[in-house]
Amino acid sequence: GWSKVAPSPYNGRRAQQLVDKMDEIYMETKQRKLPVVVQPNTICYGMVLTAYSLSIDRKGYNNAVEGGKLLKKMEERYISGENPLASPNLQLYNSCLHGYAKRGMVAETEALIEKLESFCDTSDDNDPNNNLCPDVYSYSICINAYEKCKGRVDGKPVEKRAEDVLNRMMKRYEATGNRRFMPNQFTFGTVIALLASNASRNGASDADRILHWMIGLHEKESHMTDNMNDKSSSRNKHGGETYPISLQPTTDHYVSVLFGYCKNARMRGSTKRMHELLVDMENRSLAGNDAAKPNYQCFVIYLDALIKSGNVDAEKEIQAALARMEDMYLNSKDSSFLMNNYGYNLLIDSISKSNKRGRVARAEAVLSRMNELYAKTGNASLLPDKVSYTSLIKAITMDRGPNFTEECKSILTRMEDESRDGNLRIKPDLFMYNVLINSLCIGGKPEECEELLDQLEEKAAGGESKIYPNIRCYNIVMNAYCKGKRNDSWTQTERIFRKIEKARAAGNSHLKLSNVPYGIMIDALARSNAVDKVQRAESWFNQLIEEYESTKDE
Repeated sequence: GWSKVAPSPYNGRRAQQLVDKMDEIYMETKQRKLPVVVQPNTICYGMVLTAYSLSIDRKGYNNAVEGGKLLKKMEERYISGENPLASPNLQLYNSCLHGYAKRGMVAETEALIEKLESFCDTSDDNDPNNNLCPDVYSYSICINAYEKCKGRVDGKPVEKRAEDVLNRMMKRYEATGNRRFMPNQFTFGTVIALLASNASRNGASDADRILHWMIGLHEKESHMTDNMNDKSSSRNKHGGETYPISLQPTTDHYVSVLFGYCKNARMRGSTKRMHELLVDMENRSLAGNDAAKPNYQCFVIYLDALIKSGNVDAEKEIQAALARMEDMYLNSKDSSFLMNNYGYNLLIDSISKSNKRGRVARAEAVLSRMNELYAKTGNASLLPDKVSYTSLIKAITMDRGPNFTEECKSILTRMEDESRDGNLRIKPDLFMYNVLINSLCIGGKPEECEELLDQLEEKAAGGESKIYPNIRCYNIVMNAYCKGKRNDSWTQTERIFRKIEKARAAGNSHLKLSNVPYGIMIDALARSNAVDKVQRAESWFNQLIEEYESTKDE
C-alpha cells in the first residue's frame, strides 16, 4: 500500500518497517529451526524501493539514499544465503535508479549504472547476473538524472554526459544485437531536449544532429526485412521482457530543436534551418506520420525567432508563415490547433520596428485582417487586443506623421471607451501607457506627458493598482522635459524628480530608483544655460553615489 499511495515523507520508511518486521520473524524462525511462515522476497523489497522512490524527502533524510541502503542489504542477504528468496532483479535496480534520478543524484545514478554494466561484462548467457544487465529503461532513467541536475558534473556539461550515455547504449546494441540496449524515442527525446536547452551556439545544432541520427535509425528499421513483430518489438532472450524500438520522430522532438534555434535566433542560418524543419515535419505528416505534424506551437516558436533574428526580411517571412498557418489551422476543429492573435501581434510588432516607411498602413492592414478572420470564423481569439493596439501606437510613432501624437491619443481614448463598455481585451495596461507617454515625449510634448502621468496617478489612487505608474513612467516624463524647448527645462526635470522622491517617502514601493533619473537630471543641466550648471551636476552625481552606497547591500 505504501508504494501506491500519494507521496509523503513516510512512504518508504513505513514500508520498510513492515519488511523489517517480516525479516525479524523470518530470521527468528530460521534460528529456532521452526517452519518458515513469513519470508520477505524480491517482490516485498521491490515495493519498499518503489515507496522510497516516491517519498518526499525531509531535511537531513534522503529517501533515495535509504532505498540504496536497503538494496545493498538485500544483496548481502541473498549472496550470503541468508535469504534465497531476496534475489535482486533489474526492476529493483531500476526503482533505485529512479529514486536517485528524480533527485538529480548524478554520481549515485552513474555508479549504479556502471555496476549493472559490470554484470554484463563479467558474465555469460548462463550466468544469473546476466539478467541484471541494464536495459533501455535503466539508461533512460540515468539520462533523466542529468535533466534534473542541470549545469556541469565533474567539469562536463550534463547534456554532453547524456549524449555519452546514448552512445554507450548504441555501442552495446551494435556489439550484441540485443534490443534491450537500443535507445527508444523517449531516450532520444530527453537527450535532444537537454542539448537544445543549452544556451551555447552549438546547443541547437547538436540537438538537430541527434534528431536526425534518430530519424536515420528509424528509416533503417523501417526497411528491415524481418517480420512485422520484429519490426515493432523484440523479445529479450534474458528475462522475457519486451523492448519497444519505435524511433519515429514526433512533434515533441522537433519542438525541442526549434526552441534551441529560437534561443540563438540571431545566429546565422537559425531561422532558415527552422523553416526547413517545419517543411520536414509537414512532409512526414503527409507521408503518414501524423505524430510529426507541426502544431500551432511550432509556428509560434518560429515566429518568435523571426522577431529576434533582426533579419531585414523578417516581416515578409512572418507574413508567409501566417499565411501557411491560416491554410493549416484557420478552420481546424481541434482546439489544440486553433489559431489566435499571437502571430498577428508579432507581425505588427515587427512592422513597428521596421526601417521601412509606411508602417502605419501595413500595421492597420494586419488589424483589418484580424477582424476579417474573426468575422469569417467567429473565433474571438483572433480579434485585436491591447497588445495589437500598443504595437500600432509604436508604428504610428515610428512613422512620425504630421499629427502622430493626436493619432496615438485617439487610440487610447477608443480603447478606454470600449473597455468601459465591457471589452476588457483592449483595456490599456501600464506598458501601453508607457508607450504612449514615450510617443508624446518624442513628439516634444512634455506637458501632455505629465498630464498622462497625473491621470495614471489618479487611477492608481482610485484603486487600479495594476496601472500604478512605475519609475519608467517618471523617467520618460523627465526625459521629455530634459529634451524640450522650454527655457526652464532643467527646473521642470528637477520638479519631476522631486515628485519621485516625495512618492517614495510616502511609501510607494513601485518606484525603485536607478541611475537613469540621475543621468537625465545631469543631462538636463548640461543642456541648460544655468551659470552654475557644473556645480549642480556634480552635486547630482554625488547624490547618485550616496544613493548607491546606501542601497548596494539591499
